[in-house]
Amino acid sequence: MINRILRTLGVAVVSAIVATALAPAAAHAATYTPTGLCGAGYTVKRSAKLPGATVYHLANGSWQCVVTIKTANVGKATYVGAGVLLRGATGWALDDGTYRYYAGPVKQKGACGSVRGLSGTGAKSWTC
Repeated sequence: MINRILRTLGVAVVSAIVATALAPAAAHAATYTPTGLCGAGYTVKRSAKLPGATVYHLANGSWQCVVTIKTANVGKATYVGAGVLLRGATGWALDDGTYRYYAGPVKQKGACGSVRGLSGTGAKSWTC
């Protein structure tokens, strides 16, 4: 009887450990939204799907914000990037690297010139 109880408790403990280990990735993925990452007052102007991610351009007055949120391999470190080029600027404000959930937010004050999102070997850019 005691062995049966211990075996049952062992299965319950292992199940709880597995559920706890997997819960953070699912919880993180569900909480990342474009407006949540850019902040209050930002609204989505445009988005585009990439292989395994979606890039979002948001604005709040003259502030621009770009984020790339992963839709595949969430919780696993893979290459993603987000960037914005202001009108008249000579270089991109870019955040790219090996991330588990998203790249960015990249925020810049000024008139939006171009937006870029990167995921794996895919890229999307547009003029805003």
